[in-house]
Order: sequence, then C-alpha cells, then structure tokens
Amino acid sequence: MDRRLFTKLCLSGAASVLMANESIMEKKNVEIFLTVDDGWNHKKEILEIANHYKVPLNLFIIGKVIEQDPKIWQSAIEKGHMLGSHTYNHHKLSKIDEETIIADFKQYKNCVISSLGRENYEKIKFFRYPYGDMGNKSTKPTTKKLIEDNGWKTSWWNMDLSFASSSYGMRAYKDPKDQLAYFSRNLKSINVPLFHFKDPDAKAIELVIKFGLENGYKFARLDSKKALLS
Repeated sequence: MDRRLFTKLCLSGAASVLMANESIMEKKNVEIFLTVDDGWNHKKEILEIANHYKVPLNLFIIGKVIEQDPKIWQSAIEKGHMLGSHTYNHHKLSKIDEETIIADFKQYKNCVISSLGRENYEKIKFFRYPYGDMGNKSTKPTTKKLIEDNGWKTSWWNMDLSFASSSYGMRAYKDPKDQLAYFSRNLKSINVPLFHFKDPDAKAIELVIKFGLENGYKFARLDSKKALLS
C-alpha cells in the first residue's frame, strides 16, 4: 500500500478498518473466543450446540450455579470447555464492602473444589467481573489483589453480543440474526464476544459458530493464547 495513502487513512481513522477487512478477506489469524457468562438458563442447549460443532466455550459460571448442578459443568470441562471465575454470588462489587468480597472469593474457591475438584480449580486462569463492575474506590484494590493472589488474569470482551446499546441505554437482543449481523460487521483478528445463558443468545451462538466455521475462522479457549495469559 502507498505510504501516503496509509498515512492519510491513519489520520482519518480508517486504516484499522481497512487492514481488518483485508485480514478477514484473506482469512489470516482470525480467532474467536466465545465467552458465556452466568449459567442460569439454556445451559444444556448451549453446551450441546458447542459440542455438536466441536467448538470450545469459555465459561464464566457463578459459583452457586455450579453448586446447583455440578455434573453438567464437570462434563463441560471434560468436553474441552474452559472454566473461568465469575465470583460466587455475582454481586456488583461497587455495592458491597471488602469483607463481603473476601468472603465471596473464599466461598467460590470452596464451592469449585467441593463440586469439581481441586485440580479443576487450579486450572482456572481467568476472572470476569460481574456486570463488568470493578468495585468502588475502597474495594477495587482488594478485588484486584484477590484476583492476582489466585494467579488469574482479568478477562474482558471486545464485543457485547448479549446487550445492544441504544438511546435508551442497554437492551437485550431479541433477534439472533441481529447478533450475527453485529458480529460480522465488527469482526477483528481477535474476537472475544460476550454471551449469556439466555434467549436468544443460544440461537445466536449457533449462528456465530456456523458463520465462523464456514469462513475458516479459528475457535479457541482463552487459556490457549499465550498473549492473553501474559
């Protein structure tokens, strides 16, 4: 590409889009890390879809949800899906005190060890904040230290496929085709879409999987990517 044209594109903010499109068209290094939070509903459906297409999921499951039905999460791990921490109670960390946060992390650890075994607890590499809430001024350092003490990395998403922003705030998607359309329009070389165990996310996940496989993209676990672990 001509250097002057590239500089012009950079200044206009269009270079990243052009380069992403070229990369996508050539199918170079397009990776998709499907992340699914919470675990309340549609768990069997979503796991069956992923297992059918032999695609790994990155599961951020609430501790008390694991306790309710540990067999399904044990089976998910055995099928090759990744388990990440999402706290025990799924509180908004800015709304509770340090003592409650410390107790929650301890309860999560105990619940995973008792439900899934210490080995699976020690395999956890990532933590995701409930609601994306990192805490308030007094609790944020405590939470950060707890995450670091467990050897976890914070996992964020770069594409929300559960809730769309609008002039009225955040709203849940109603049509899985809209979720797929948003995904395809915003595709990057590394994609970490956020889903939840809810409707229509179950249908949208299948559409995204089919779209990715048809285009030759790679689906992977977060803990398989060295750059994400560093």
